[in-house]
Amino acid sequence: KEWKLVPKLALVEFHRIISAFNENYNRRNINSTFFSWLGPNPSRWKNIYFSEPDLILHIRPSALRSLSLELRKGHILNSHRLQPIPHMQQFADIYSNITHLNKELADRLKEVLLPNLASFSAVHQLNQYSRIDTCYDQGKFYPAHTSDPSTPLTGLLKSGKCKSIWEFCGFLRPERNYSDWADLLGAHKMLLPYPLLSLEGGTGLPLVHHGQRVCIPHRAELIIDEAD
Repeated sequence: KEWKLVPKLALVEFHRIISAFNENYNRRNINSTFFSWLGPNPSRWKNIYFSEPDLILHIRPSALRSLSLELRKGHILNSHRLQPIPHMQQFADIYSNITHLNKELADRLKEVLLPNLASFSAVHQLNQYSRIDTCYDQGKFYPAHTSDPSTPLTGLLKSGKCKSIWEFCGFLRPERNYSDWADLLGAHKMLLPYPLLSLEGGTGLPLVHHGQRVCIPHRAELIIDEAD
């Protein structure tokens, strides 16, 4: 599938442009190709953020200075990719209205929404502009891979166990009875160990780490001074 190569090819071409620019800068051999990639003042670029075009980057403003210092040391910074999950909390009114009008359609809605049950009922909202609200990455711990949590679970699509990304693996499973709570939670068993978090001022949809890592949310009011 050629579209999967687009990000890699863009990175390869960008590296070629930068290398060629450095070689030709002193010779004044700068043409429109350089300008199309680097703009009219190429020397102003110090660092590049590489991502997919449909992703939104969130950075706490107070962290910009420390991030800049790390980049100046020559370090590469990777952002965490958080995946929004459709949740019953955001569609409760719609589900309630549909239940009275069309039960079959309401049952189908259960197949594409995370239930407001068990640990899924707790969505921890964080303020991205707060200096105290944080999310602690638990490192190389991937509980979705129950047999070996030290490594991420792979090959779900190729094996046919999931029709989509791992976060959506519990949706639209014909062998599951989504009207049965136990079966419903069983369909989403890979997501159960993950705390759900959301950002204030956004859609409110819960987020989980696309790379199967665990992020433990800490809100400002939940942090207790040991002196107390």
